[in-house]
Formats: sequence, C-alpha cells, structure tokens
Amino acid sequence: MVKVLVVEDNKLIRKGLIVSMPWSDFDMSVVGECSDGQGALDFLQDNQVDLVLTDLEMPIMSGLEFIKIASSLYPNINFVILTIYTDFDYIRQALSLGAIDYIAKVQFDKENFHSILERISKRLYKVTSNDISNLDLNKKKILSSSIYTLLSMEDTKNGVDFTKEFIELNHLATKKIEVGAGIYILPSSEEKFVFPDYFPNCILLKIKGVMNLALGDLISKLYKYKKSQFFYDYTPSNPILIKDVTDLDIDSYISSEEDFHNLKERWLSFQWIHHTELFHKIKFDLKESKLTAAKLYHLMVALENAWNLYYGNLYGTLITIPDSFHSWFELENWLETLYQKTDFSLHTMQFSEEINDSIRMAKQIIDKEYMHQLLSGDIANRIHMSRSYFNQCFKQMIGESFGNYLRNLRIQKAKEFLEQTNKSIQWIASHTGYEDEKYFSRIFKKETGMNPSDYRKNYR
Repeated sequence: MVKVLVVEDNKLIRKGLIVSMPWSDFDMSVVGECSDGQGALDFLQDNQVDLVLTDLEMPIMSGLEFIKIASSLYPNINFVILTIYTDFDYIRQALSLGAIDYIAKVQFDKENFHSILERISKRLYKVTSNDISNLDLNKKKILSSSIYTLLSMEDTKNGVDFTKEFIELNHLATKKIEVGAGIYILPSSEEKFVFPDYFPNCILLKIKGVMNLALGDLISKLYKYKKSQFFYDYTPSNPILIKDVTDLDIDSYISSEEDFHNLKERWLSFQWIHHTELFHKIKFDLKESKLTAAKLYHLMVALENAWNLYYGNLYGTLITIPDSFHSWFELENWLETLYQKTDFSLHTMQFSEEINDSIRMAKQIIDKEYMHQLLSGDIANRIHMSRSYFNQCFKQMIGESFGNYLRNLRIQKAKEFLEQTNKSIQWIASHTGYEDEKYFSRIFKKETGMNPSDYRKNYR
C-alpha cells in the first residue's frame, strides 16, 4: 500500500482531495495531511510516507523549499505538485528537483480524479521499478557487434501488456533480460521477429557498435534514450529502428529558458489559428526543440487552459487534452485535430479574417494589461477600428460587452490573489486595475456578494 501525505494550505481543497479521490483503487492510502511545508517535514520525521502531494504556494514554507529539503532527507519519497498555475516556468524548479508529476487544480473534479491517480500510479511504478542495483551489470560485456532491445513507452495499455505478447510470440520468455520498466534486452543472435497485430507505443531497437561495451553502460544509455528520443522516434508504421550506440544519449534539447519561453509564447499567442503555414512552422519547431515529454505535456496543458479561458466562447470550441501523450505521433495528431476544429469554427463565423484577427488582438491586450487603465476607445485605436464598430464586434464574438468582460476578468484575478496569496486588499486592488481600494471593494462585493476580506476567510 502506497502511503500518501497531502500538503495543501487550503483546507477545503485538502479535505476534498482526501475524501473524494479513489485512493484504494490504486493501492494508496492517505496517512497524513499538513497545511504547510514545515508541518510536513515534522510529520515525515515520525511517519513513513511513499508519496507526497504538495502545493507550491503555501505560508511558512513554500512547496519548492519543502521539496528541496524533504528530497534530500528522504530520497525514497516521490513528489507530485499541486498548483493553480499552469505556467510551466513557475513549476520548472519543482520538476527539476525530482517531482514525478504536476497537476493543475483546474483539473480537480470527480470525473478527473480516477485518471489523475491512474497517471500518478503509472509514473510511481516506473520510478520504483527502475531499481537494477541487484544485477552486477558492470562486469558483463557485450560480445557482439549489435544487440536488440525492446522498449515500451507504457508498460500496459488498457490492461494489455504488448511487450509480453511480443516476447511470447517470439519465444523469448527465458532469454530476455528485463532491466527496467518497459526495457528488455534480447538475444543478439535473433534476426527475424513476429509482431503482434496491434503493437502500440513499442519499438524494437537494433543497436550497433556495442562490442565490448559494459551491459550497465548500455542500460544507462537506454534509460536516457527512452526518456528523451524514444518519444520522438516512435511511429506505428515503423516498429523497428536501427541506431548506433553513440546516438542513444545525444542531448538536443532546448537548454535556454529564453528559447523555451519564446517557443511557448508562439503557441499561446494563438496567431497560428488563422495561418496554416505558421501553424505547421511552429509545430515543426516544437518537434525540433526535442523538449522532454513532461515539458511538452505541460506546455499542452497551458495551451488547453489558455484556449478554453480566452477563446472557448470566441470560437465556440472547447478543447480537452488527453491524460497523457505516449509519443510525438500522438501529440501531433492532437494538434492537427485541434487546428482542424479551429479552422472549421473560423469558416462558420460571420466576420472576416481581418476582423477575427483584430478582436483576437484586442482580447490579448485586455488579458495582458487588465491591471492598467483600459478604455474601449483606446483599444479600438490600437487595433485600427472605430470605437462603435469595435464594441459591436467584440460583444458579438466574445459574448459580452467590453466593459463586462474587463470587469469579470479583474474580479476573477482578484479572487485568485485572495485565494492563493496573503497580499493586502490594497495591493490586490492596484494589481487588478483599481486605484481606489474602497471602490474595488464595492465592485467586488457587488459581483460576488462578499467583500474581499470575507471572501478570503470563507475560501480558506
């Protein structure tokens, strides 16, 4: 039974997770709960814990600081991040500290709880099953010029182990060496293989140039390959790949945070929704960036949330990201489907492409500059439209007037600040476009039925 500790300063969220998530379905049990990182460290001193679900934004000790300290004191504990933020830059540090997953709180509803725990369970299994210390691998040398390995992105899919079926079809049960989750080394003398009719997310890899290489060194390279290049190499039409051993650990990822930020901005600007060539160009650049599967997934989560928040009403199309992407092939198909839906929606709209672009640009300005003084006339001038025609088009396309949209956006941002930070009411007012704190409080109460301080107390 996996022992779970939930660390979340918001009591409603913390209790909701503990009560509502189907822990027992995945052999998990919540053994404790804490409201901050320091309390969690105190709990870990006296209790055995296998998995910690922790918020990042907490009083007394932040989640990042907690993960850093706890992972050094208790290296066998795994961490999953809970946060309202979908910006990957914000959680990058936590992932770099060894967290195995990241969950946006916007995903928290009962329909998602099962899939969330299923994903965590699979990743937890991968981490714990990769222990190969019991094999004296470094003393074993490979005595052939090439060797076959079998790799699977996931150990099972819908309850079926496809690597096991391959091994049985080729009578390799007693010959293969399993060196980790989804990684098998096969006899090098085999040249012909029988494949199952359905063989998803698996690759038979022939590796050349391995003569006299220590088996342990090959396994290390295979781990690195599976973690990085395998995601991009897999295609259903090509189950066999041939690679030189020197190609297994090539690092070709984006290393600059600025480059990653620029790549993300190109997707979240949504300029590609009207331009086919631009869509294919940034899709190509995304693949060439060779981001890790984890970074790619969280970029797609940010894309999903931004689209549904800012463009769902505009185009009448909400998007849903799958629980995971096993390969670039799957992710690319999802992006293509998304673009086709968007393209269809655009062609059914009454406005020209030029007007669509202008309103999209206006919406981006509002979403980015809501904390400043914004007037519809000024926005109209910036996108080269008359004020009256801008107001007309904006209301028809967005579904509410410029004024209502701006006010609702500011109130929503104020709620987030009240829920997730300890900032003063005056600070929140000034950072949501209201110079006068009293005026902000009146507007907030009119929209929510509570003044800001009561809202904060009620939420927490």
